[in-house]
Amino acid sequence: MNNRIRNLITGICLIIIAIGLVLWKLGKIALHFTIAGVGGFWLIVAILLAAYVIAAIIDLNISSIFFPLAIIAIIFRKPLGIEALSPWIILIVAGLLNVAYEKIFPDPMKKELTPDPVNSGDGNSKTVYHYMALGETTKYIRSDCLEKAGFKTCIGEMRAYLDSVSVPTGELTIATKTFCGETILYVPREWEIINRVSVIAGDCSYGGAEPQPGIGSVRCTITGKVRFGELRIERI
Repeated sequence: MNNRIRNLITGICLIIIAIGLVLWKLGKIALHFTIAGVGGFWLIVAILLAAYVIAAIIDLNISSIFFPLAIIAIIFRKPLGIEALSPWIILIVAGLLNVAYEKIFPDPMKKELTPDPVNSGDGNSKTVYHYMALGETTKYIRSDCLEKAGFKTCIGEMRAYLDSVSVPTGELTIATKTFCGETILYVPREWEIINRVSVIAGDCSYGGAEPQPGIGSVRCTITGKVRFGELRIERI
């Protein structure tokens, strides 16, 4: 199944869920089923989060499942017998597990793209990598010889400006992973963008200025995944 068909099916499903929520709140339809005493809106939230967790496991993106599982645990605190744990404690535990997992099993993208401090200094790195979880950040990339970049966002928002980098080789690869969040890449309008991003239950869009690729422009290939989130490519 190609991305276009997958996105179409996902979009239709999300529209049906949105219409169902509106009709439910207006009293036009009733949700009579429950799971472990949880029903209505919170049951729908739990089901969507469970679908996200399954998709993350299929993608082998284990580090992004801890916070969704924590929210599911909060919703089902009573049937799970963990009422003594406050929501904040559950979220803190999820954060600690997320950090621990990242330390024990580092992301291959991070391992490949984290600059070697011995061989690269400020503005002289061929690779860059940035990760944001449960928050918001803005990164201004500086490099005179950039070849590869990686950006990973999990339940948060990351803005990355690449308008001040030089690409002597004329070829740049950007790897992205966006899970339940938003990643915004600001790139020069002169760059030629080749989009190879896989999207499920999300969006990958363009904005900003009109593209103006010319002779000698940078060929930028963007790869990666968007799951329950958005990747935006803004030309400036």
